Amino acid sequence: ALPILNNAGKKDRRAGFDMTTSAPKSFSILNEYAKIKGDEDLENFLLAMQKEANLRMMQEASKYALTRLS
Repeated sequence: ALPILNNAGKKDRRAGFDMTTSAPKSFSILNEYAKIKGDEDLENFLLAMQKEANLRMMQEASKYALTRLS
């Protein structure tokens, strides 16, 4: 059988991880409620919260991130 990857089985391989973020369902529901009611202040607040949460997650993840240069 042919290996799926060209470098399958090589000793210098490293595992990789992908990260996906999403807001909890309750957050999404509240955001939709704000849109329906036209509450721009709440929408802006929720957007700022989501951006801050993602920024903090990326800062924490970057402490452990590595890259291969060759």
